[in-house]
Amino acid sequence: MYIYHRKLASFFSALAFLIFVTTCTGQGIEVGNPAPVNHLVENTVRVIPNNPQEVYLITFVDSTTARVTQIQLNNNTSQTVTVPYTFSDNIISFDATFPNNIQISVSIHVNDNNAITVDLQIDGTPTSNTSDVQTNPENCMTDATNFGLKITDSVCTTITTCHPELSCSECRDFMLKNAQISYTDNTGTQMLNLQTFADGLDNNSIHVDSSSSDACLSELDGNSLTCTNFPPDFDVANPSNYENILPTSCNTFTSP
Repeated sequence: MYIYHRKLASFFSALAFLIFVTTCTGQGIEVGNPAPVNHLVENTVRVIPNNPQEVYLITFVDSTTARVTQIQLNNNTSQTVTVPYTFSDNIISFDATFPNNIQISVSIHVNDNNAITVDLQIDGTPTSNTSDVQTNPENCMTDATNFGLKITDSVCTTITTCHPELSCSECRDFMLKNAQISYTDNTGTQMLNLQTFADGLDNNSIHVDSSSSDACLSELDGNSLTCTNFPPDFDVANPSNYENILPTSCNTFTSP
């Protein structure tokens, strides 16, 4: 009898300890930010409606908040709002209203392998779509003082925002090797890739006045290039796509 009571006491002691640990650690209880949401936090879900007039980029800032960007493909504009989301039964849900009064409702279904499917309603109408998860782009801006490298950083910031699958280093490599610039001096006009142009600025064989460089950078800073220029079907791995990528103010220069 003594042994029985001793075993029973040991059982209840162990049970009490297990309950204590479970309560303190949350093991076995869905608390905080569940694993499927953890997979998406700081990444971007890209949702492309079929026959798209816009693309939606959904970035999960933390376990309760998402940043939603609507990119209008017909007029080079984008709008961003920050909204709360809920997570229940492996479904992330939220509503968003943009400044242009377009309203969307989104339900993202996350399976055990962290794959997703997206239910999208635009202004109350269910809309078929394709979707994927993109690692958030790096910040491609550097402290470069070379005008050619500033062009590269600015353009790559836009491209990698629209196509997060492309790294800054990959983008710079494509840009420097393939983007073309027309340069005219007293020897004539020549077509240079961006790398040769940047090298010439460094060794003083190429000269660009400050008003021309300022006009180029100002146009790039003014969003002359947007995701409309780099839609979902833009092949980031095709070198020829970078040849004529620069706006006029950045692809033609004359020595002062």
